[in-house]
Amino acid sequence: MIEFFTLLTMGFVALITLIVFFWFIKLVFKVAFYLSGLIVGLIAFLVFFPIILALFVIGLKLFVLFIVLIPLIVGTIVLYLLLLVFS
Repeated sequence: MIEFFTLLTMGFVALITLIVFFWFIKLVFKVAFYLSGLIVGLIAFLVFFPIILALFVIGLKLFVLFIVLIPLIVGTIVLYLLLLVFS
């Protein structure tokens, strides 16, 4: 009877050991995939950074065009028309 409980205890310990072992393997894979995803994300950011910077510069130029230049052009046309009327 004692041998049965010893074998049962050893089987239970082996089962716990396998559970911990496979949990550790799963944890290692999760960390590896997380770090690889982080590295891939960093590389993607570095690859797309010039494109994002170019879009930012183009957007800034369009902002300057619509906010500064178009009112100046409209104001110039209005002043020209006023000069035509009163001269």
